[in-house]
Amino acid sequence: MSPRSHYSVQEFSKIVGISQASIHRYKKAGTLRTIQLGGPRSRILIPADALERYLATTAAPSQDKPISSVSVDIPSAESTRRSGPAPRWRRGRNI
Repeated sequence: MSPRSHYSVQEFSKIVGISQASIHRYKKAGTLRTIQLGGPRSRILIPADALERYLATTAAPSQDKPISSVSVDIPSAESTRRSGPAPRWRRGRNI
């Protein structure tokens, strides 16, 4: 079987493990090279060398640092609350 020269957005998404929406964002930002032979609203193809380049530039952070040294910042409930009045169902309750 001959090597593939292009991948669809769906295939690229499955291989790399990112969402199709992210692929479209990378395309729009210009960080991922794509081809649309039929113009706008036509099928998007991603060259095989773009896949190789993407896999080479993205490295998992766990390879660089041991898992014990990776810190995760979990926001508290107070920091995620938006400003403004409390909803009616919460007024007068101590939650």
